[in-house]
Amino acid sequence: MTVYGPLSDTGQIAISAGVGQLHVHIDTMPTNAGSGRAEPLSRYAVASVRAGDGTAWWEPQFISADDSWIGLPVGTTDIGYWVNTNGEITITEVFEPNPFLGPEGPTGATGAAGATGATGATGATGATGAAGAAGATGATGATGAAGPPGLVVLSDQTLAAAAANIDFTGVDQTYTDLVIDVMLKSAISTDTAGLWVRFNNDSAGNYAYAFLSRSTVSTGGDAPSANEIIAGLIVGSLNAAADDFTIGRIVIPLYTSARHKACTWETYSPPRTGATSGNYYGGGGGWNNTAAISRITLLTNSGQNLVAGSRAILMAQ
Repeated sequence: MTVYGPLSDTGQIAISAGVGQLHVHIDTMPTNAGSGRAEPLSRYAVASVRAGDGTAWWEPQFISADDSWIGLPVGTTDIGYWVNTNGEITITEVFEPNPFLGPEGPTGATGAAGATGATGATGATGATGAAGAAGATGATGATGAAGPPGLVVLSDQTLAAAAANIDFTGVDQTYTDLVIDVMLKSAISTDTAGLWVRFNNDSAGNYAYAFLSRSTVSTGGDAPSANEIIAGLIVGSLNAAADDFTIGRIVIPLYTSARHKACTWETYSPPRTGATSGNYYGGGGGWNNTAAISRITLLTNSGQNLVAGSRAILMAQ
């Protein structure tokens, strides 16, 4: 077992072989971190840890408790970490499997043995007899049971040029839940732009939303009155480095049900020019409509375009 810490700022660590979990402890709370309502107390804007396999990185896991468990994907060789200003954390390796791995599917049945080939005729004395014919190939065994379903990519859109929105139309109605991963930047020249989400091209006052930011700001309400769901902030092209994009995930459960629809989301924006820390937002929103969701539009509240390279992936399960 290896212990790393106390850690601050950012860094990367090559973890030991066989580690399937991490234990993360908050040693020193960052000066601009916040707390939400939960028991034990929920933390946000403290730190994040993400796993990698030496070629790429998985989604970051945000530290939301004084002591947190993180399950690592199979093949993890490295971890990267970020700790908010003046904060410190300690990371401990745990040689146990990832607790979220599902069981293996059963082994498929063994195929039947092929028939024995006929024996060749005995040759004349001294001469070698003819070889017998080859036996027939045995039947193929039954296919093993299917494992649990995963996310299926329905549409992957990357803007080749600036555009007003990313629009998913004709959404497949045969799944249960939708997930949208985003990597976006706005063409706005000042500060940041809000990320808007609309369903079925409805721009009337049929939405409600609420969110928490790293400064514990809450907005929105219970009564549907908004014209869209605000799902975080997007960095502007003139206030962020060229390769800095806002990342996030939007989850829409039971999108074909006969009830009012709702979603949850999390976004992280890198530090703007002159800033020392990024912005984390988490929240949710609802649509006061019982129709199945067949169209999802992502746009900004500033009226500015999304820049080239902005990307959104629509998935389902």
